[in-house]
Parts: sequence; C-alpha cells; structure tokens
Amino acid sequence: MKQLLIIALGFVALGTLTACGKNESHTEAQNSAPASSASTTSSETSPEQQAKIDAIDKPVLDSKNTDTPAKSH
Repeated sequence: MKQLLIIALGFVALGTLTACGKNESHTEAQNSAPASSASTTSSETSPEQQAKIDAIDKPVLDSKNTDTPAKSH
C-alpha cells in the first residue's frame, strides 16, 4: 500500500514540476514577438473609422438593463 502511495506521489510531483517548469522556447518566442497587435491597431485607426466603431459599440438600453445607467438627454 505504501509503495502505491509513493509511486502516486512521484507521478504527482513529476506532473507538477513539468507543468510549472519554465518553457524556454515559449519565453524566447514571447521576447522576440513584436508589440501587441491591439496597440498598433488603435494607432492606425482613422477618426472616421473610430466614429463608426463607437457608433456600433453603444449598448442597447432597455427597461430590463440594470448594469449600465440610462443617460439623461
């Protein structure tokens, strides 16, 4: 019984060390990658495009929508 417990703990420890280990190839890929695409996309957006995006992004407010306050005009 103790042998099975020791073997099981060994596998758990091995899995933990493998999962939490630092992946060098992943780290190198992150360091060599360019800046995030979200920041470059927002700087390339023209004012006309941003106005269209803002028009689409407005939430629909109804009587059941309680997570955003209704704007008073």
